[in-house]
Parts: sequence; structure tokens; C-alpha cells
Amino acid sequence: MIKVHIVDHHKMLVDGIYSLIDRSEIAIVSGISETLADCRSALQKQQPDVLLTELSYLVKGDRIFPLHKKKDDKGGFYNGIDFCEDVKQNYPHIKIVVLTGYNNWTVVRRMLDIGVSGYVLKTSPLYEVINAIDSVMDGNIYLCRKSALLLRKEIKEPFFWATVGEQKLLRQLAEGLTNEEIADKLYLAHSTIITKRKLLIQKFGGEGTINVLRKAMQMGLIWEDLIP
Repeated sequence: MIKVHIVDHHKMLVDGIYSLIDRSEIAIVSGISETLADCRSALQKQQPDVLLTELSYLVKGDRIFPLHKKKDDKGGFYNGIDFCEDVKQNYPHIKIVVLTGYNNWTVVRRMLDIGVSGYVLKTSPLYEVINAIDSVMDGNIYLCRKSALLLRKEIKEPFFWATVGEQKLLRQLAEGLTNEEIADKLYLAHSTIITKRKLLIQKFGGEGTINVLRKAMQMGLIWEDLIP
């Protein structure tokens, strides 16, 4: 079972999510924190598989992690976004799913850049929380529908995140391997690689392998020096 730690001080919301996860049969709630300080202490004792956290208003009265930009003891600033970044640095194995009211494309991109795996709006259907937990544990990036549409609109082009399997295939293609060689490395049938390669090209716009690799490089999925 997937262990989920919830960070939010809204009791009614937390109770609803707790009940939803409990009924899902794919995950359990291993802990609940009302503040970032409480969560930090909890993570030092036990780490969950997934951290489901809010970004705003969860730190009322929290002197260690003020929500608004105030200087900490070291002269720096701290907020919910910084907290997520610290969690990824200290506990890289934890998948973070943000559950928030912020539908701002700059915030979404920032969270993805620091390694957050999921972004779900509180106005989304609650089942998206379960979908996000399940998806990120499979190694995927999960955006709720509204955030995905917002991001696509802002960057003026189709937007998606490659799955773990697609990322592996991209790296093999970037190394210049043939379909047969990729099939051997990934322990898949030759015909399967051909099909996956065609689907990947279609997903990136249907403009050929070189274009796929260049777009993947821009997304940070492969390194630039591997591009043929």
C-alpha cells in the first residue's frame, strides 16, 4: 500500500481526503501535519511514499516556516514552495503532490522544475487526488486537467510530460541505437519498439526522430550532448 502524508490545516478537507484515500484500496494515510514545521519533524522520523501538501495558509502561527516572505534565522526566506524544494533535496525518494488553490502557470512550472510530481487544484474532483497518487508512484508527472490546460495555453504549444518508459526510449534514441538494439536493451519485442517509436513521434508533433529529440532536450528529458 502507498503511504501518504497529508499537510493541511483545513480539518474538513483533510477528513474528506483521508476518507477518500482509505476507500481507494491503493493507499493509506500514514500521517497528518497542520504546519510545515510539524511535517518537517514527522519526516525526520518516518518518510511516506507520497507527500500531499498545500502551498498556502497552512502555516498560520508557524514561526519556523512563515508563509509570507519573512527572513528566517539565516537571513533567507521561506514559504511552501521552498519547503517542497527542501523535501526533494533531503528526501528525493518522496513523491510530492501539491493540492492547492493556486492555478498560476508560473507556480506550476516552478513546482515541476524543483521536482514536484503532481499538481492538483482544490476545485478539481476529489478523485483526481487518487489519480495523482497512483500516477506519480508509477513514475509519471500528473497535472490536473485545469492546470494542464493553463500550462498549454501559456507556452503556446502542446504540453505533456513523458512517462518513465518514454524517457527510457528517448535516451536510447538519443544514443543512436537501432530499433533492434533498443529492443534488446529494454527487453521488448522489435515490433513493440517500432510501435512505441511511432507513437512517440506523433506525441511530439509527428516531425521525425530528430525533432523529437530536440524537443525532449528542451524539456530536460535528455542531455543536449546526446543529440545527434
